[in-house]
Amino acid sequence: MIHIIIPVHNRLCHTIDCLESISLHVKSDCSVTVVDDGSTDGTADFLNNNYQYVDIITGDGSLFWTGCMNAGVENVLKKANIGDFIMSLNNDVTLTGCSIKELLLEAKEERKSLYGSLSLNGRDRDTNITSHVYKSRSYACLKDYSAVKVNILTGRSVLYPIEIFKTIGNFDSINFPHYGGDDEFTIRAQNFGWGLSIVPRSIVYVDQTATGQNPTVKSLTLKLLFQSIFSIRSTNNIIVRTRLANKIVPWYSKPTYIVIMSVKILMTVLLSLPSSVRELCKK
Repeated sequence: MIHIIIPVHNRLCHTIDCLESISLHVKSDCSVTVVDDGSTDGTADFLNNNYQYVDIITGDGSLFWTGCMNAGVENVLKKANIGDFIMSLNNDVTLTGCSIKELLLEAKEERKSLYGSLSLNGRDRDTNITSHVYKSRSYACLKDYSAVKVNILTGRSVLYPIEIFKTIGNFDSINFPHYGGDDEFTIRAQNFGWGLSIVPRSIVYVDQTATGQNPTVKSLTLKLLFQSIFSIRSTNNIIVRTRLANKIVPWYSKPTYIVIMSVKILMTVLLSLPSSVRELCKK
């Protein structure tokens, strides 16, 4: 059994598309849990009325991505059996017919590993947006679709053997409430001897316009750009990035790493400023 956990806060149209793509797979082999973290767009009511097979957990808006995953995992562990899997899936992701099947094929060969899908831009359905492997390359141009070993996985579409949560614990929603929770968990898994792999034959499509406060993939107002340095919903959150560095970077490299990281965050913000503001700064 594969227990799919989908963290949700509003974006009902994306959740519907995500759930419809899951229907490409055999429902008897999958259970679906949506963790609705305080949505105000009627998500819970709509799912209750139209997707009776979906298990819904509700939050008050303070769970964010990692808290949703933590709550979903706790719920699944109460009913899962030995040999089951948990799959994290973001609601801005749509699956293809091969997404789950190809992850499972790899997991049957080597169970002590986590397997992630290759993420393609939802607009052109060809450009790879997975950071750290085949970045920005056309999927059509890839010659080798074998699983690739990596040192970190993004949690938007990842398959986890159920026993890993009994071995290394749950997602750390205290230190990494939103961004960084998937990074920290997969790095922790690697430190406990688990492998990490991207499976290019497992394709998912991602709507990047639905991403949080990430200035690298969407335009932000001047106010939101500077808020992004400290926002929980931002990839540029300097506090969370520093916590992650303290977890994963060797002590002798931390000062240099944190300085470079901070400069990169500030440069990202500055380069994302509206052109009119940049011109004013030049004067």
